[in-house]
Amino acid sequence: PQLSRRMQQMLAWLQEHLERPISRKDLAREFGLAPEYVNALFKSEIGISPTQYIHRERIMRAHRLLVDEGLSVKEAAAAVGFNDPFYFSRIFKKVMGISPSAA
Repeated sequence: PQLSRRMQQMLAWLQEHLERPISRKDLAREFGLAPEYVNALFKSEIGISPTQYIHRERIMRAHRLLVDEGLSVKEAAAAVGFNDPFYFSRIFKKVMGISPSAA
């Protein structure tokens, strides 16, 4: 499906800032929207919440770092914006279906 221009801009902005902490409030502030509207846009246009999208993109990037670059779990977690390697591992397993150490 075709994404709206606003959604394309939000996704591009997120890709540029994935390594830092981002909340839907940050996204709303950046684009002059209410946080609830950001959620509604994500749900209607891509079918998931902003947080789910951010987690998925960070984990996909971390997977590449683990597999292609040989980074440790802790290094990959930090590189994609997770300060807590245990939380990172939990989200990684939720998204990928395997633990980061098995990647």
